[in-house]
Amino acid sequence: VRSINQKLDIMNTVNDNYPPPPPVKKEKGDSSVVAGVILIVLGVLFLVDRYFPQIDFKDLWPFLLIAVGILIIWRGRK
Repeated sequence: VRSINQKLDIMNTVNDNYPPPPPVKKEKGDSSVVAGVILIVLGVLFLVDRYFPQIDFKDLWPFLLIAVGILIIWRGRK
């Protein structure tokens, strides 16, 4: 048991020759950006539906899904 504790103590020692790892930055606001874009796109689609009745919203909703998917992929690559 003592040799295991000694090995653990050796593994847990801090080596002063190496700098500490940089702090991990948490990306804040990613979900709020996505939610904001979704709200903006929905608002634009509803305005288009109201002021341009010849454009049918039922035909446009797949584009909303595509745009959200592209946005999620694009934000994930950064």
